[in-house]
Amino acid sequence: MWAWQGARIEITVRNYDEDHAILAFQYGNQVFSLDTIELASGHGILQLDSLLPAGSYFLLFPPDNQWVEFLVGYDGQQYKIQTVAPYFSDSLRIIGSPENDLFNYYRTFMRAHLDSAAHIQAQIAQAKEQFEINRLQDSLDALGRKVRHYQEALAKANNLLFAGKLIAALIEVEPPNSSDTMLAYYYMRNHYWDYFDFSEPGLVRTSVIADKLDFWLDELIPPTVDSVIAAVNQLLHKAQANEQMHRFVLTYLLNKYYRPPFMGLDAVFVYLVNEYYAKGKAPWIDEQTLRRLLTDAHMMQGVLIGQPAPDVAVQLFDKTQGTFTDSLIRLYDLQAPFIVVFIWKPGCPACRKTEDLLKQYYPQWKAMGGEVFSITSATYQELDKAVQDALEKDMPWIVSADPYLKARAMQKYYATTVPKLYLLDADKRIIANRVGPEQLDEFIRAYMEQHAQKPPIKDE
Repeated sequence: MWAWQGARIEITVRNYDEDHAILAFQYGNQVFSLDTIELASGHGILQLDSLLPAGSYFLLFPPDNQWVEFLVGYDGQQYKIQTVAPYFSDSLRIIGSPENDLFNYYRTFMRAHLDSAAHIQAQIAQAKEQFEINRLQDSLDALGRKVRHYQEALAKANNLLFAGKLIAALIEVEPPNSSDTMLAYYYMRNHYWDYFDFSEPGLVRTSVIADKLDFWLDELIPPTVDSVIAAVNQLLHKAQANEQMHRFVLTYLLNKYYRPPFMGLDAVFVYLVNEYYAKGKAPWIDEQTLRRLLTDAHMMQGVLIGQPAPDVAVQLFDKTQGTFTDSLIRLYDLQAPFIVVFIWKPGCPACRKTEDLLKQYYPQWKAMGGEVFSITSATYQELDKAVQDALEKDMPWIVSADPYLKARAMQKYYATTVPKLYLLDADKRIIANRVGPEQLDEFIRAYMEQHAQKPPIKDE
């Protein structure tokens, strides 16, 4: 009997009146629609000319888009999926799939042992005697070892199935039993990826990889530029084991550090663009996107933390006359222990909110000797709007504009989006960026306290 060579998914949904379901797949921490399965009386078949890539897939059921999740792997992909509305997940059966049989068996085991762990933890919370807490903690540790050994054995016995590799990726590394917390930390950091198979492309179509990348980078790697760059290089070296994996990891890292979780790590974005994209190590990228990335990285590079702030000479706003004059004010002519550079656009709601908050803090900053140097993005055609905003908000700080783009202020300060705030020290070096006024106030107070001049010691 001839067998269908591509993927074949037959679904039967009882008590369901809609005429279709949607097949979707996981990609990192996102879900994408793939195909529509037409239904007649709750029954439908999707036949494809080729096999589906391994990964985590979903059936979405309109109109509420309730869903069931299943694995697609290396088991022939001739699946029969049965469920009952409206409790789709509770009634799910997948026939003809060793991948899903294995993973469901694994999940049943894990649920039971997680319940046991939660019960022991509740007992620990209620225990009053230390010997009883120690006994319960020993039981919890033993349960953890049992689960880990089970995971390892199951993954090893099924290493040719995608489900086996997914189970391996879910194993949590156990640090050595030691009171030395630094030893445990370094062990976790150095062995975190031991069970993760970077050569398995199906893992990019799960949420596991995004979760693991974020945890390793955010929790186990110090949030310094050099440490993170070393870590991303290490990841990308591992990811070279598979082209799809390498593409996913590089793209994920680029997006992560475009808006980084910690201040200052936008330098990692600049590094990735210059080292990988600019050097042709991302051949899938189209020319237009590459140009945009190179432009972003070039502008961002000029305003990284630790860099001298770009010097600009811009037109000064005369608050008495209510107009922008021909007189130029130069940032580097200002002398202050700190300067806040504020980039804003007239009529911008987010900018107006930032202006209100800055007005709350400005008297305190001014009393410390600081200054706010604001530059509007208004061109010569928009200067009237900028004047209206400056007067309406009664901006007490320095207000300036570069209406004819002579200073290229917006480009130099990476003002592709506004508002933007930069904190400069007395030498005009950037010491904070990508922060709101509240966080900026905290940063300024800590900075000023750290750099406060102590009175000289008097001789007795």
